[in-house]
Amino acid sequence: MRTLLFIWPLMLFATFGLHVVFSPQVYIDIWWLDIPMHFAGGMGVGFFGLWLAAWVGLMPLATSKGGFAERMRRAFPREEWWWPLVIVLGAIAYVGPWWEQLETFFLAYVGVPIPERYIADTLIDYMMDALGAMSAWAAFYFARTRVQ
Repeated sequence: MRTLLFIWPLMLFATFGLHVVFSPQVYIDIWWLDIPMHFAGGMGVGFFGLWLAAWVGLMPLATSKGGFAERMRRAFPREEWWWPLVIVLGAIAYVGPWWEQLETFFLAYVGVPIPERYIADTLIDYMMDALGAMSAWAAFYFARTRVQ
């Protein structure tokens, strides 16, 4: 289970690396390239949120003992399905808008004009972020139920 949560650095570094490799002109020429990048980024942020919640103790795993993790286990005795989903959606709701601001700043910095369909593209980006985060939740949830 813990090895599943360590996928997040790979997903985030791969997504960021591909963003750096592709120039802004490639994103203009191949308009759909941004969609899988946001899905992968959302999945990486979702795994990161799950890892951080398990590390802090907000989502006690079966091996967590004592202290805050024990209080959380008493508060959520049945290991509810919705708690990890709230964590991944909260993580992407925090990181997604910041990433969009970074993209806007990067486009302005490089001198690429903001596209006409920027608002629609941003909404699609948010949707793909959320779908990627929910995919991380689904992978975590089904791996967790298989272990128990």
